[in-house]
Amino acid sequence: MDQVRAAEEKPRAVVRRRQILDAAACCFRRYGFHASSMAQISDEAGMSVGHIYRYFPSKEAIIASIVREDANDILSKLAELPCDAADLRAALKDRAELGVNRASEPDQAALMIEIRAEAARNPAIGALVREADAKISEQLRALISAAMGRPLDPADLDARVEMFHLIFQGISLRTVINPDIDRKALSQLVKWTIDAILNEPNALKSAI
Repeated sequence: MDQVRAAEEKPRAVVRRRQILDAAACCFRRYGFHASSMAQISDEAGMSVGHIYRYFPSKEAIIASIVREDANDILSKLAELPCDAADLRAALKDRAELGVNRASEPDQAALMIEIRAEAARNPAIGALVREADAKISEQLRALISAAMGRPLDPADLDARVEMFHLIFQGISLRTVINPDIDRKALSQLVKWTIDAILNEPNALKSAI
């Protein structure tokens, strides 16, 4: 009987956690991390503070879950890319518009900037953000090497990985400042930039 009850409660727990995370994200965007209280999150979620503590022991735990979810979403999308070098190059460029739209979604952009600001102040959150970033960077290293069809000098490879991060994290920052950015025009420029990242230095010099 207890096993049946546990099985029935599992989907409900997933729904409750999602409810809390969405409410917290809304509060973090609206008030900032430090100004958001558990009482505000509970009001937004429509449940008691005590009920929230059953799922998350602190605001930091809520942010940790948001960071992990975001990283897992990116990693799952990267894992869907083809392994063949030519197809992979094409797929990375074809996904540019999806990446631009995701990075420039106003609510998501505001939330990610708030989390990164907290990461600069809070060592525990900073460690979580760096851990998530390292996992994404590791996947990008493998993809860039595969797309180029040869091993790269580690410093060269790391610089190309950083350019990927700079593109999409930079778009998030610009979205907060300029929410009316032309996403279609930007996507085309991002495709060209990705093409440049995946090219040999000599090819870049001739393109310039």
